[in-house]
Amino acid sequence: MHSTWWGTEDGRATRPWLQETVRAFAQDSLVPTGAALDQMATPEQVIAPESPLWSVFTSAHAKRLDGALVLEQDGGLGLAGPELYVVAEELGAGSVDLAASVLMNGIPWWLLLALGRHDLVKEVVRPRDDARGRARVTALALTEPHHGWPQLAVGAHEFQVPKVAWELAAVRDGDDYVLTGGKSAWVTHGSIASTALVSLTVEPRRGMAGNALAVVPLDLPGVTRGRPVDKWGQRGMNQGEIHFDNVRIPRRFVVAAPEDYAPTLSRLMTLIWTLAGAIYTGLARAAWEHAQKDLEGRTQDGGNPLAEHPRVRERLFEMATLVECSRALCRSVMVSAERPSLNRAAQVKIHASHAAEFVADEALTLSGARGMQASSRAGKLFRDARVTRVQFGPNDVIWQAT
Repeated sequence: MHSTWWGTEDGRATRPWLQETVRAFAQDSLVPTGAALDQMATPEQVIAPESPLWSVFTSAHAKRLDGALVLEQDGGLGLAGPELYVVAEELGAGSVDLAASVLMNGIPWWLLLALGRHDLVKEVVRPRDDARGRARVTALALTEPHHGWPQLAVGAHEFQVPKVAWELAAVRDGDDYVLTGGKSAWVTHGSIASTALVSLTVEPRRGMAGNALAVVPLDLPGVTRGRPVDKWGQRGMNQGEIHFDNVRIPRRFVVAAPEDYAPTLSRLMTLIWTLAGAIYTGLARAAWEHAQKDLEGRTQDGGNPLAEHPRVRERLFEMATLVECSRALCRSVMVSAERPSLNRAAQVKIHASHAAEFVADEALTLSGARGMQASSRAGKLFRDARVTRVQFGPNDVIWQAT
């Protein structure tokens, strides 16, 4: 067995039981839960204690899916690239918002282990049960109200401008840092997380070159949350702002100092974009499969099956081709034993999001008037797919930044 950037690989093919188990979880849990969360009237209901969202986190943790990237000896599944891809696609085919929540929940855990910070994993990050028996959640607190994704893309011009710095500042005070500022409403799990991986500035005169990454427990004095965002699509993924008012953390909670910030951020964004591409491919596949199923039994022109109409067959062919192309691109990156470049990861994310939107749009069109119903699966797939073009960084920003 040898180590790869994605985990370990011993030459075996994807274990059949893994795909079967994850597919069953996605179809039996994520599909109905995603649909139920999508229909809730407010984002507060989505994250309420009685919400089915928590059963998803708890079940995923029990299956170690939030540790998909983490080696088995560290409590995860230890998935290699091919298996990781299969898991991400299957979860995405269930409900893209919940799939992203489950897999992104484990990223701080993975990153700290990759940086050799086992102490912080054990102390503050590793997902574990809270007082209610629910799996705890971690947040990715990166963007700010006045600073967006260009400041997170290492190759972007804005990353190199000295006068552009995060507003969330960490001021050294002995062996501690004192944090003041806030993170945007688009923080993944911002309203519900117990711990966050936070991007902040420790040397603001250097611009983004003076940034650092830290892990911050969100039960510390001075931490407050804003209202969860009421979104049009991907309503099952909680997002909300976090504010820090003289929040004190030990210096050792800083896991990437300014000299390590750019390469660590590049590594983080490479993983996020590549995983997102695999999840979005699952969404595209789900839309294609839904379109085929929805056409069953539908006729026109005196009983002729609608699925056999030349234009319908052409559309299904185009949809299937895009799904396969997206899958091939994602797998070509994720099966590599080498760390993919930020550019390759951006290609995966951008292509997969465009494929998901196109296929979901076609599925909605083929559904006809039924797709316009508020509770239709085709409608949810389309709304969720449209979000992917701006999720984890707008596509028009990402391509300029790599």
